[in-house]
Amino acid sequence: MTGSVSVDEAMSDAELRRLLWRGTRELRPADITYRAAPLKGTGTVAGQSVVHLDLPRLAVPARALRDDRAGLPR
Repeated sequence: MTGSVSVDEAMSDAELRRLLWRGTRELRPADITYRAAPLKGTGTVAGQSVVHLDLPRLAVPARALRDDRAGLPR
């Protein structure tokens, strides 16, 4: 994850809040699409409950997110 995260040191918390407010004040429910990661199932690892991702099916939407493309596949 850290290889794909960047930080703009010039971006203050106040600037981030301003951008968020400006970008969402006209947002309507019809503008929102929910996505879920494809799952293989659940299980346990070392006594802890886990959810197993279906990594082959996750490859396409992960690539779309990485490449910052709209229109993720359904």
